[in-house]
Amino acid sequence: MSADPFALFGLTHRYLLDEADLQARYHALQRELHPDRYALAGEAERRLAATRAADLNDAWRQLRDPVARARALLSIAGQRVDEDGATLRDTGFLMEQMTLREALDEARADALALRAFADDLAARRARAGEAFAQAHARGEMDAALRAYRALQFLARLAEELARAEDDLLDGH
Repeated sequence: MSADPFALFGLTHRYLLDEADLQARYHALQRELHPDRYALAGEAERRLAATRAADLNDAWRQLRDPVARARALLSIAGQRVDEDGATLRDTGFLMEQMTLREALDEARADALALRAFADDLAARRARAGEAFAQAHARGEMDAALRAYRALQFLARLAEELARAEDDLLDGH
């Protein structure tokens, strides 16, 4: 896997990406690396093309996912993102997490409440992404790490929300 998915796509290191441009680049690179183009090539060249295609797909997944994209940018900047105790030291963030989890629990049995929670969560995710983008662009890595942790938490909460919505639809 390429250590820098941005370089593979010819992109600058920034969080906010033009999704249409990213998709166009992906499709162009995908066409270039398609196995049919290497059908008559030697074994080594076919293997290299297959590896590059796998790297392309990994980079595509990374750049499309806001949390993975932020993680890649932090990693490229030499920041460690797996510091377990960092979240525990941020009591404000812990309180916000508890409050949001309680709100989700309270909304589980009510479709309108879940919709309102989903709207609030989407807005929070957008704000966390903007906070990350701004902090990263300014080189403020402590703030970028805090925003990254918020993005991570909010993504997990979105997964829990999706399960709650599925449960409600299934009648649980």
